[in-house]
Amino acid sequence: MFNPLLVKNDCRKDYYKPLEKNFYQWKDMMFRNGFLYHRFNISKLTHENVCPNLSEVKRFQVDPMSLEDQAAGGFDSDQDDWDLLKD
Repeated sequence: MFNPLLVKNDCRKDYYKPLEKNFYQWKDMMFRNGFLYHRFNISKLTHENVCPNLSEVKRFQVDPMSLEDQAAGGFDSDQDDWDLLKD
């Protein structure tokens, strides 16, 4: 998991207009909430023999409560768990 505090002298927080979100930029890579965001062709995605462990699966599960909160307008879609650097 990416932690901007470990590279705070080399990273910056920028707004990425196509996704309308703030991301950390480090070494020409975009990170949000500890995860790398990277564009690639779907044909490059390997899905055979993939066996994630339970903790990995849980990281990508959607919390139904969050969806209800978002639908009710009470969810801050730009909330960033890693909003640690001072602007």
